[in-house]
Amino acid sequence: VSTVAEGFRRWSPQRYLKGLFTVARRKFIRRFARESERQRHQADAFYLKCYSPQSAPLFLQIELVTDVPVFRTAVEITPGWNEHVIDAEPLLNRSGQSDGRLQISIAGDREARLIFTWLHLVQFRSTSAPSHSMASPASSATPATAPTLPTDRPAPSTTTALIPATHIKCVAWDLDNTLWHGVIGDVGRENIQPNQEMLDLIPRLDERGILQTIVSKNHYDVAWPAIEELGLADYFLYPAIHWGPKSESLRQIAAELNINIDTFAVVDDSEFERREIQTSLPQVRTFDPADGAGFLQNAEFDVPVSKESRDRRQKYLAESQRRRIQQTWRGDYDEFLRNCRMQVLVRRPRQADHTRCVELLQRSNQFNLSGRRYDAAAFEELLNADSHDCFCLEVSDSFGGYGIVGFASFCRDTHVPQLEDFVLSCRAAQKKIEATFLLWYAARHAAAGCSRLDARLIVTQRNAPLREVLDQIGFRTIEEDGDQRLLSMPITAETVVPDVLTLIDQDASPSLEMDQTVQESPIIPHITHS
Repeated sequence: VSTVAEGFRRWSPQRYLKGLFTVARRKFIRRFARESERQRHQADAFYLKCYSPQSAPLFLQIELVTDVPVFRTAVEITPGWNEHVIDAEPLLNRSGQSDGRLQISIAGDREARLIFTWLHLVQFRSTSAPSHSMASPASSATPATAPTLPTDRPAPSTTTALIPATHIKCVAWDLDNTLWHGVIGDVGRENIQPNQEMLDLIPRLDERGILQTIVSKNHYDVAWPAIEELGLADYFLYPAIHWGPKSESLRQIAAELNINIDTFAVVDDSEFERREIQTSLPQVRTFDPADGAGFLQNAEFDVPVSKESRDRRQKYLAESQRRRIQQTWRGDYDEFLRNCRMQVLVRRPRQADHTRCVELLQRSNQFNLSGRRYDAAAFEELLNADSHDCFCLEVSDSFGGYGIVGFASFCRDTHVPQLEDFVLSCRAAQKKIEATFLLWYAARHAAAGCSRLDARLIVTQRNAPLREVLDQIGFRTIEEDGDQRLLSMPITAETVVPDVLTLIDQDASPSLEMDQTVQESPIIPHITHS
């Protein structure tokens, strides 16, 4: 009986079906693995789409971790929606070694909330249909497993976030065999020989208003005294002298200076270090000191020079002091600004101001309304136009002067004044200067009977910080055409100007040739505290 029972149990329908399911499951897993492997090796790009609710840009580091040398790159994530298409070739481990792991992290070990809607290897399809933006997935034809992008395969590195900026704002120097000959840790401070050709570039860069720093793998206590003996210590902001990756040091310095990392250049004798930077930060230029000082003649170092630019380093040192005090401040931020006794002088640009205003228009990115790059002739034409109000903004506080940090132009041709250009130095950003100035101008026109103030915005990858400020002030989009937007803010006689700064109109009573002319007090009576 037991033998018969065992036979029925072994050949029961339930056991038979379970066996079929197990076999089918194994076949499916093997087939899925083969298909995934096939798709992985046929992928054209790595497609990333995410939304960032953060108020400031950040960098995502994308790294392939294997038992062979890693691939690493970084993409900039700005507030709002972001799309990046990265060439898949370097990401795919085709060397016959074990598979790698794709690791995505936020640079600088920051914590941030990001919402990813796509994070996938994709293939491109050729199409005869009209071309679309390469970063836009196809709609109805998109497979469920991955977006098929309606374009031919792009060139590697298709995101403009990885392209160096037009002008250099900061040069980062290596030390050993760059600023001096020899390795200071091996031969000692007394035996190094200064590299005079490179040392001569430091004051020349400083005169152009190009900031400078140090990224060196060294012991700080050994290397920094040598910098002081050479009389160079005052030239360098936020020097990074330690044994960490230089790409990470550059990211941290860029964050401290509040400038985009694509405005950096690195001078380093080590091909290994230059490669590490180029791999992690392809938007950063690198130079070999062995090639000589000729790189200073490159177009990216040809920047406008003004009194403010020559004093830029000192202004950054003052800003560093402000930030140290702010970090220990126990009150709210508005009270801190009041305590700084900040003063904003507003005036029509004088002849001596023109060079600095043009420099701001050419260099500013994050706080730039239009992205227009005026040359001197075009700027003069703008100032001479009867249809425009033009202002420059000069700022000072208890720590010292910022100099001229902003420029704005308003068109008065219609019944609604329209902001057409607005730029602000990143050193002066987030200090309520933008809101104070724009609401001051709005209040002037509200008194003249205007009911709204418009702004003509051109959206760029860089000006998200300014867009956020405009939104906080009260501007809303009323028209949109591609990257061009018409913003508008309602204004009334009760429009309130922030009271944390003192704003002084140095022209006393500029004309309001809209519907009528009004006379105004030259000083807007904001409250200040000692």
